[in-house]
Amino acid sequence: ESEAGAKSEAAMNKGAAESEAGAKSEAAMNKGAAESEAGAKSEAALNEGATMNEGATMSEGATMNEGATLSEGAAINEGAEGSEADARSEEVAMSKEDNEWWLNAMAICKDLGCKYVTMSQFPENPDQATIARYAKYFNAIGQMAAEQGMRFCFHPSQAELTKNEDSASIFEILAEQTDKDKVWFEIDTFEATEAATDVCKLLKQQDKRILLLHLHDYGVAGDSGKIDFDTIIKEGIQRGVADIFIEVRDFHLPAMNCVERSYYYVDNLPSIRY
Repeated sequence: ESEAGAKSEAAMNKGAAESEAGAKSEAAMNKGAAESEAGAKSEAALNEGATMNEGATMSEGATMNEGATLSEGAAINEGAEGSEADARSEEVAMSKEDNEWWLNAMAICKDLGCKYVTMSQFPENPDQATIARYAKYFNAIGQMAAEQGMRFCFHPSQAELTKNEDSASIFEILAEQTDKDKVWFEIDTFEATEAATDVCKLLKQQDKRILLLHLHDYGVAGDSGKIDFDTIIKEGIQRGVADIFIEVRDFHLPAMNCVERSYYYVDNLPSIRY
């Protein structure tokens, strides 16, 4: 009987332990389910307009020396950074990882002495809701750049510059929906020409918001005869363009020769030799 009683007590202890373990397991499962649900909601909130692509790049002019206007909140206090970042993330559905990526990228650019941070990627065939989300996303990035004494510029491609038959272009919608004190633009003459967009007209419409120009031809600058670089440069300077870059993407000669020829052509234009 004593032995049987001991076995019974051991069984009861084992049962209690299993019951306790079961309770812990159930609690862990509930916690996991809650976290999974929260993760699903977070992922749903992100969608394609909120994720940061790795193609976001610094402008070639990023290594230019100082000259950008500092915002009043240029210094980010470490203590306030978390709450401000969380608020910004919630407003534009930016993931915490993306937010941290941008903060780190801005700090690196600042250390390098950059004036600009540019981004040229955009979803294909976006609907109006996606464009609106990106406008908020760009505003948030622009705020981060301003806090570090830099300016954020979006570089539209042919797709964003092309007008639709029954509505404005994606670029025009973004220009309307983004904050003019946080988001600027970099216009590429090749992309604009391919989109049948008049760069000079665009410069007038977006007065002082087009901060950068890419002088980009179908090969060596000036060779195609399709782009009036002199008129574009003159209009750009009058409309507040801060920096101008030569871009060569297609080479029929060694790359350095194409770049040198492009530079010499532009450097001798009347609009440059002022």
